[in-house]
Amino acid sequence: MTEPLPAAPDAHDDLSQTGVAVGDVLAGKYKVDQVLGAGGMGVVVRATHQILNSKVAMKFLLPEYVNNSGIVERFLREARAAVSIKNPHVAGVIDVGTLESGSPYIVMEYLQGRDLADVLEAEVYLRDVQRAGKFILQACE
Repeated sequence: MTEPLPAAPDAHDDLSQTGVAVGDVLAGKYKVDQVLGAGGMGVVVRATHQILNSKVAMKFLLPEYVNNSGIVERFLREARAAVSIKNPHVAGVIDVGTLESGSPYIVMEYLQGRDLADVLEAEVYLRDVQRAGKFILQACE
């Protein structure tokens, strides 16, 4: 039986609980630009690959979960599952590793735009059937 996920804390609007700051270079090559989001166990930042000068999304665990082998394994399983998905609507996995802090990380393509939850919240309802159909078809690909 798998252990339950920890409850999500209040959203992080900075990186103070992670030991990482905007401007830091992670894994020797990813410079942190900004926080994109945070959840119960991890943070996603936009970073710039220092050699390729390309934008990436980088997800890593919060420090309090680094020593929890079940959570670390779940995180790495997510990376293994995500790398097998080949779809233009899903960010591809580029790299996986461990930060100096011991936190595992996943580097993904950085896709600009809004996620579906933001679109639905902003529009409250989809105004026409064709547009709703496009969202459904993209999700099913």
